[in-house]
Amino acid sequence: MLAMKLSKWWLPSSNAHAYDSIDLTSVSCCKHMRLFTSCFAFNRKCSLILTFSIMSDSRTEVRRFCKQIENIVTNPKGQHELQQALRDVNCLTLDLDLTAEVKLFQFSDIATAKCVFRQTFYCPFGCFLMNILSFDWIRLYFKYEEIKQNFDNYFLKANNSGTFIILSKCLADSRAGVKQNKCVKLLEEFLQRRCLDPVIVQYCKASIQSEEQFIVDKFIGALVSFPDQAANVLQTQNSDLFLPQQYIPLIGQTILASLEHACDRIRKGQDVSLQFVGQLCAKLSLSGFAELLWRTLMSRMMLEVQRDFIWSRVCERLITGIPDRGLDIVLRTVLRIIPWYGFVDKFLGDCILTKHRVEYLMCTKMLLLQYTDKSLVVHNILGYLASSHTRQPLLIKTMKGLLRVWGDGSALRHTSGEQHLYITKALLICCNHLAERDAQTHKDELLQLLLPGVQCHLGMSDHDTRCLGMLVAKTITQMIDPKGPRLDYELDENNESVKSLLTETTTPADPAITGCTHDDDLEPYDMSNDVKVTKVKRPKYLRDCMEGLICADDTERVDTCLEAAEGLIRALPDGLTEVCEKFAKILLHLSEKSSNLHFTKHRFSAMVALTVNAPVQSSKYLTYQFYERNYNLRQRMDILEVLAASAQELSHPSQSVPKPYSKDSALTPGPTQAPTPEDWHSVVQKRIESKTRRFVKGPSRPGPAPKINKFAGVAGQFFYPLMKHYDRRENTFDLIGEDSLILGRLIYTLGVIMYCAVNTMEAKRMGATLLEYVLVLRFHTDRIVCHAILFAVSMVILSVPAHVLLSDLQGEVMEMKSWLEDVAEKGIDKESRKLAVQCLMLMENVIRKEFQGSMENT
Repeated sequence: MLAMKLSKWWLPSSNAHAYDSIDLTSVSCCKHMRLFTSCFAFNRKCSLILTFSIMSDSRTEVRRFCKQIENIVTNPKGQHELQQALRDVNCLTLDLDLTAEVKLFQFSDIATAKCVFRQTFYCPFGCFLMNILSFDWIRLYFKYEEIKQNFDNYFLKANNSGTFIILSKCLADSRAGVKQNKCVKLLEEFLQRRCLDPVIVQYCKASIQSEEQFIVDKFIGALVSFPDQAANVLQTQNSDLFLPQQYIPLIGQTILASLEHACDRIRKGQDVSLQFVGQLCAKLSLSGFAELLWRTLMSRMMLEVQRDFIWSRVCERLITGIPDRGLDIVLRTVLRIIPWYGFVDKFLGDCILTKHRVEYLMCTKMLLLQYTDKSLVVHNILGYLASSHTRQPLLIKTMKGLLRVWGDGSALRHTSGEQHLYITKALLICCNHLAERDAQTHKDELLQLLLPGVQCHLGMSDHDTRCLGMLVAKTITQMIDPKGPRLDYELDENNESVKSLLTETTTPADPAITGCTHDDDLEPYDMSNDVKVTKVKRPKYLRDCMEGLICADDTERVDTCLEAAEGLIRALPDGLTEVCEKFAKILLHLSEKSSNLHFTKHRFSAMVALTVNAPVQSSKYLTYQFYERNYNLRQRMDILEVLAASAQELSHPSQSVPKPYSKDSALTPGPTQAPTPEDWHSVVQKRIESKTRRFVKGPSRPGPAPKINKFAGVAGQFFYPLMKHYDRRENTFDLIGEDSLILGRLIYTLGVIMYCAVNTMEAKRMGATLLEYVLVLRFHTDRIVCHAILFAVSMVILSVPAHVLLSDLQGEVMEMKSWLEDVAEKGIDKESRKLAVQCLMLMENVIRKEFQGSMENT
């Protein structure tokens, strides 16, 4: 009462705005100014006291009203009383006019009572209504249509964020029964009628106040967690409308409706706020629904931003106003969905120049710290930077950063091949967008960053990495100086990495329409049986072949002798073991000086034939020469490939008996021999078997005939000498250092030789030695070496008996298992992690079978 009297005294009806007419410039005395300020503050304080007093009185009235209605709903005297009680509650809930009459209670101020009920009592009373539901209550009162309609209207027409909170909470706490069924039905109707639209639109009219943030967070949490809650509670009985595939697009349509309402308000000159929508989009994206949500939004937004500037501004404010914790996932999803970088400018504007968080995400994190299989993200980022003169300096800065990381040797060794390919792709796209004027301005700096990187790439052991270095060097130098000299590399355009870069970094041109002549339909002649006509005679003896291979001036004779070498060797002539070392030396040092397309194939086949037919002498010579000086990397690779292929051929049982040597055997293939007549013993045996009736039969076919493993006696000579000097450093050969390509191939060859020695007496010792060997090298940083070690470990597991692994080699196996688990979790690239998992599974299977066998034996 005191507050009311003071308010009336200070602001009478006739002088309610009397203080508005005071001219502050006429207040010449500070005393008068302080008096005016004190009076104004006193007036404001009295107004707040009056408002609080009125709200407090209304809250007491609404509390009494709710208690009265709860008593009636719990124990109604009849259907009419229950109908009137629900009707009175809806008078406070629904958007009715102020003249709506509440018959069961008398309010002093119905408008204030409505406000108080919606803000404070709507959710508790809604929970009471849902909890009152039972089978008997529904059976007694839901048969009256008006009661059922008033009950449903409380939830479906309230235009209150608490509705969804109430229903989702009741569903989460419910069990199978009538209450759960009613809750599901109300939620389905709530979503189908688009009852969320006016609720979210209401939040777009003004910014969220601090006192409202709690209920907003609770509402957003209920919206985001609803699909998971529904799936957990309903399980197999879940509604299709609650599944993310339908629920998230429906939320997206509601967000689009709120954006459209925001555009309409802007056209009318009214204020809007996208704070709630931004928080909702961020929370949905962080919860794993980013793809579903933004595909729904983008399908409409990309159409609107092209024809309406207001829509473009609203979409830009929505995306750039996303909270920082959700900005990363939102930008990544949007950039993955947008089909062309021209749309990125519509959605982001120039925010990358003013918001450092956006610049970091787009220019650093998405390009240098992450990678994706889709090149569209890179196209959108770099095209967006290049599409405006205000952002082009940032494009140059980004390109320099990419080039700096691309050429760093440490980064190249410690990043996966997929990520390095992604960075290379971004560099080539930058070259497509960089203006010629900017390229000339920053020419010197770009070259300083490029040249060390190219040198680092060409020195890598991985063939794909070297191809990437050649391609980038060729592209950037041509861009910087189009009229200058070009770098000529033997670039393998059939390489998968190169092909993917050439197709994904440039826009494919329209295919030209060309006509076809009648020549395209002609079938080519079969030239497979043609015999090459030459004046040089094919050699008949090994020494003639060796002399012909030495004649470097006569290339035609060299080619003819090389083609006949394999046949001469496999004919097993006399004296092969005496000349095999000299023959191997000739073949190893033989170089191609003609345009013979099959030179490499014939040379390799001859060396393999020589090693197979004289394994002791040939393996001794080749393994010794592997660590000698004055050999290039190609020759050392040839030695390893020949040893691996020879070991495989020796370990396989021969299928046919070699033909005896004759003078004409090495010339041309002789005529096909006629089949020999069947032996009379076999003919008689077949007739007896056909007329003999047997009641019990033995094996249907004889078992395989045992054959000697030719590799068993020479496995050690192939294996141990290759490990002898791996840590020795020469001026021209450093396995541990820069020649990691040869080291990887060496370990791979040792793994092949190990597998070829399976079931031999030497397998146990070889396995222990190889495990010890690779344990020393397991932390090598080159991915080629890592892959070879993983292959060698798998060969040891397959070749060494399981009981030996679990007894004699238990310490080495456990140490290797620990390293494999570390690689499987933190491997340098995807292939390393895959190979490590395969090794672990192989090891687990071998150990399980060994334990099962031992249990069966006991």
